[in-house]
Amino acid sequence: MQESTFYSLVQYFSIALFECANDDDFSPAKVLMNMSFTFFHAIRKQGNKAEVREYLYECLKEQTIWKSLRFWTAAFFDAVQNERTKTCGNGPSRTLQESLDLQETHENISFGQLGTFTHNMHAFGLTKQFCLEFLRKQSTIANLSSDQIILLRENIEMMYRDNEDNKRRCSS
Repeated sequence: MQESTFYSLVQYFSIALFECANDDDFSPAKVLMNMSFTFFHAIRKQGNKAEVREYLYECLKEQTIWKSLRFWTAAFFDAVQNERTKTCGNGPSRTLQESLDLQETHENISFGQLGTFTHNMHAFGLTKQFCLEFLRKQSTIANLSSDQIILLRENIEMMYRDNEDNKRRCSS
């Protein structure tokens, strides 16, 4: 993507995200969030032949909407519902085994989405406490197993520990 196109997208996304935050319109903001992890432009550092990718999300970190727990909750619920509909359809279960399988599928969908959402929260620069509180609330609602919760919590701890290690290396 050309640099001018990239920065035009940054401007358009910023305006749209501002409007979404003002109107509590979280569905389009979720789409823009996902797109911001897709679109990038390549930067060639002077004296370096390798290209570095700059993603849209890196330019959108300061958007107010990312600091809203209401946004994350609504976007997470929407993502889980969309995934459930794609995976399970809307039909009722017929047997006890089908009901148990469906419940396990729902838990796995929530588990996967929580991993994605906490990763995105970290990428947008939200605090570890914010991520952990979001995880606590959503994992309770989704009725995740203690093993799943531990895995997600450990993943959050690792992301923030790696972040701190990188900061220390850069300042040395």
